Amino acid sequence: MVEKGCPVCLEPATNTTVFKQGNFDADKLDVFSFSSRKFPEYMSHRYLKCNRCQALYASPVPVFDELQEQYNEADFDSKKESEFAAQTYISILKRYKKRLPSLDCGLDIGASDGAFVEKLVGEGFTNVIGVEPSRKPVESAKSSIRPLLRHDIFRREHYRDDSMSLVTCFQTIEHVPDPIAIAKDVYKILKPGGVFYLVSHDYSSRVNRLLGEKSPIYDIEHLQIYCAEAFRCLLADVGFTTVETRPVWNTYPLSYWLRLAPLPQKLKQKLIAWVKDGPVDIPVPVCVGNMAVLAWK
Repeated sequence: MVEKGCPVCLEPATNTTVFKQGNFDADKLDVFSFSSRKFPEYMSHRYLKCNRCQALYASPVPVFDELQEQYNEADFDSKKESEFAAQTYISILKRYKKRLPSLDCGLDIGASDGAFVEKLVGEGFTNVIGVEPSRKPVESAKSSIRPLLRHDIFRREHYRDDSMSLVTCFQTIEHVPDPIAIAKDVYKILKPGGVFYLVSHDYSSRVNRLLGEKSPIYDIEHLQIYCAEAFRCLLADVGFTTVETRPVWNTYPLSYWLRLAPLPQKLKQKLIAWVKDGPVDIPVPVCVGNMAVLAWK
């Protein structure tokens, strides 16, 4: 574990306030602890709040090699939810599609099982690639999409400068140890006029303020947690000319929302089982404190 300053704007740790004390217990980790859309564990690192960019960041944090191994071996049991998320994210992108320089060359960072990559192909994008650090989501991808996925982290050297019309990064930028490096590298590989499209948790949203420490965004996976101002600092500082943010209405089955609810675990599991066995496990749109961020080169 290492102490550090703000990974979003490089402000020293001396210009921070303690936002939340950590409650991390390594003995409670399992194969789902570093997987997407898991049951909340209500464990987190200590979070500091940067007084410059307003980002929350974990300090101290695990070293990079430890994180990479955890993600490589993480389990995957959220294929259905992955499809719902992809539909939400492509619906937002359609509103900005005409502002892209072209539909050629797209990259999805943290692609999971490739559900969004499939949506991009369906929208007419060509030369689309997804990178995913966890092995099991890639293995569970549809056979038609698996050739478009790379089981790897995002590596700048794999892509040419000014080559991508679109780079996406959904619920992933919170997990990376160096978001500035990611933002710089994405800026370099985007074509002029290209878009970096992210979706992330917004700790300043009403629902997350209401839930407090029971919000599932405070999690051992999340090394940073953002608000709109934090994203503006991160992206403008590396050269993006326009940064737009908007709230996201996520649509998932009712059973998924129950999974996130701050209820006793036994009661939660009984409710989920009851919902899944009946006709009421319907898709429900909810604004749960996520935001979309679109940044133009």
